[in-house]
Amino acid sequence: MHDDAKFTNAFGDKKNGRKEIEALLKEVFSLSHVMTGNSDTFYQVFQFVDENVIIVHTEVSRKGQTMPDGTAIKERKRLI
Repeated sequence: MHDDAKFTNAFGDKKNGRKEIEALLKEVFSLSHVMTGNSDTFYQVFQFVDENVIIVHTEVSRKGQTMPDGTAIKERKRLI
């Protein structure tokens, strides 16, 4: 990952640079309810804008995830 990378997750959280992206992902993946369930990547395309810029379009199906209180979340398909 480059120091000037940009990241937007499925919920619209935007981070700029390696430090911000790593901090967000560390926080998110430390939450036990986030780690429940399974993800299946069923679509991914790499769009080369120029020799220094690439956009990755990914679609994911998420099953079995729960809310913080343990309530089940129905399957979601998201473009990230």
